[in-house]
Amino acid sequence: EQGKLREGEPFQYRVCAFANMNGVEECASPDFSVEEIAQPLPLEESSLCSYVNGSELLEKDWLNERDMPVFIRREVLDEVAAATKKAGDLETGGVLVGNLHRDHRIPEIFVEVTAQIPAWHAEAEKTKLTFTAETWDAARAAIELRKQNEMMLGWWHSHPDFCKACPAERRTSCALSRPFFSSEDRALQRTVFGRAFTIGLLASYPRTGVLTHTLFGWRYGMIAARSFYARPTTSNANNPLEVANHGTT
Repeated sequence: EQGKLREGEPFQYRVCAFANMNGVEECASPDFSVEEIAQPLPLEESSLCSYVNGSELLEKDWLNERDMPVFIRREVLDEVAAATKKAGDLETGGVLVGNLHRDHRIPEIFVEVTAQIPAWHAEAEKTKLTFTAETWDAARAAIELRKQNEMMLGWWHSHPDFCKACPAERRTSCALSRPFFSSEDRALQRTVFGRAFTIGLLASYPRTGVLTHTLFGWRYGMIAARSFYARPTTSNANNPLEVANHGTT
């Protein structure tokens, strides 16, 4: 209205609130009020020791005692590997679902990834995977159909073997031959999975050229590579994941 912005010109604005420092009488009826609403986490009481026993610790070089323990079922890792190989030179991905557990005797909270839901309707390219609104809708529908009281704990995606045509000696120095989160990957992690217990799994071909799983999570407010446990394979009998996947395409 003042003519300071051209029509269609984008701009940003910020809503601010300040303490009454000028001695002005406060309104008898404030325009709004603030109420804190507690959002308790859905925690299952479990023994951390029973989860550690029989599980394999992976990526030990990134072990940090302050990181929350994460357990990923072996069949989930196998499914991720199979989907990555099938995608070839395109990126692929999905949503990691499971449960949060608490061992009250320690106390400690830990994550169990029980399944992965393929990223239906995602837009796959050679260097980028874009999750769409339909992707998230399909994931939520699959979780509901599974009826396992699961929640979205994170996501996974793949990087093709960028250096497969390069000489072996170049792999050791090429930045693309190591596991990494791109700026787009970090943006998705911050935007969708910004809670302290959420994770991002990457399937890639590091310097050895062998498909490897690398887990990223939150540490001191930063996204960092971390260690995790692979849980023994469980029976897939009567597992409604396949029904859920087909039901949301």
